[in-house]
Amino acid sequence: MFNTEKITQARADFAIKRYCVIDNILEEKYINALYKAAPNMPYQLRARATGTEVRTYPEGYKDTSDFQNTLQEYIEKAKDCFSYFHHVYVAAKAKKVHSDPLVTEFNHVVQEDYSYGKPNYTFHQLASAITNFSNMIAKNGNYGYYDCNSWLKMHNDVKRWWHIFFILMKLGNLIGADNFALWMKM
Repeated sequence: MFNTEKITQARADFAIKRYCVIDNILEEKYINALYKAAPNMPYQLRARATGTEVRTYPEGYKDTSDFQNTLQEYIEKAKDCFSYFHHVYVAAKAKKVHSDPLVTEFNHVVQEDYSYGKPNYTFHQLASAITNFSNMIAKNGNYGYYDCNSWLKMHNDVKRWWHIFFILMKLGNLIGADNFALWMKM
């Protein structure tokens, strides 16, 4: 499932920068399956600004007449503080199963659930090899959908979670296109 050729460089980058970027970390068949599936998942809008509780809006909220008012409200609240306004599909528990078996396998493997098969090199082994953090668990598999009205402000997570983002975009579609990310908290 995972390409391991670039782990040495990723480990060196992570040790210095506390982040790393690895192109094509997934085998191509998983990239293609996820790229096809991600735009069609049942996303909810999730929004938060410092001082407000996390609010979740139902699937399809972006297409309602209230969306623009909600967006403006969060733009005002978000100035100079931690905030996010993005579309989320939580692929946890029973929601890990997808009509594409490669997506189902990916959803399980990245959350250390090997009931659909275990790759030769696991997600935990990959994350541990890069970070040197061996005492981690993977949880909260989320698909995030970002468009020109979405954001996630940089922040320091006091719980010391390590987030892994799998960014799914095709080079020809960068400008004006919606992009998708899958992230994991560890």
